[in-house]
Amino acid sequence: MKRVLLAIIVLSVAFVSCNNNPTSEPTENNEQTSFWDKPSQLKHNFLLELKNNPENQDVILINFLSDYKEIVNEAYDTLTDQGMHEYSPELVNKLRENGFEAAESDESLYAGKPAKSSYVSENTTFIKKETVDLLNPTSLKFLNMYCDEIENLGSDDKTSIISGKLLVNSIFESGELLKEVKDSKYEKITKEIYNMNLHILFFGIEEYPAFDFMTDEFDRETYNHMKEIIIKYPNSNAAQKFTVFVDLLTNSDLKKNKEIEDFLENLVL
Repeated sequence: MKRVLLAIIVLSVAFVSCNNNPTSEPTENNEQTSFWDKPSQLKHNFLLELKNNPENQDVILINFLSDYKEIVNEAYDTLTDQGMHEYSPELVNKLRENGFEAAESDESLYAGKPAKSSYVSENTTFIKKETVDLLNPTSLKFLNMYCDEIENLGSDDKTSIISGKLLVNSIFESGELLKEVKDSKYEKITKEIYNMNLHILFFGIEEYPAFDFMTDEFDRETYNHMKEIIIKYPNSNAAQKFTVFVDLLTNSDLKKNKEIEDFLENLVL
């Protein structure tokens, strides 16, 4: 489920990075380098470049995240080609020691029966280690947001996916960060995270719709958190997106009706 939630982010990182120089130049032995060694090599070169060119933090950080994601995908593809679909505790530990993370995808929602498979994902501790000490405040906010998406909204824990407070706070924070990152390399990804979470808020995701299957009622906790944002931060980007929706929910006692359906049908994120 994480891979579904983060698909937009991953594509965005790759798109932004493709027109920039890579974080590190390939070496003549690059083809023979095992994927196990690549995260540490990449991180070393990234930190060096970050120290030497602090004025280009957005370009350097975006390139690093993109290159790192490619290595993560390479590791997953290699292990899958070797027939490893469920990772042993020993393999999980080895992945974490080498700059990766291991996670499980629950396929039971789609297969109609219990079925879990393992995959390689980004390790946010690895990403942040030493990096955070070199970042300016805006870059640090961006990286924290990016890692929060991996750790929280990308979680396979169903309670994380449907947590109203988590989702609303993420929308508020990414919406405010948009004001800071305008015209930087962070802007596109921040906007996509903001819009992605707005879409989850208004429409739900996969087996977890915004309006309950049985009652057609919107989650009250989420509704209350939206109201709090509107009251506390009326000029925020999030409040501007929430206001009409909250008014409609208030008038309908949280039940989906024709007015809400029309609003969602015409919604532009």
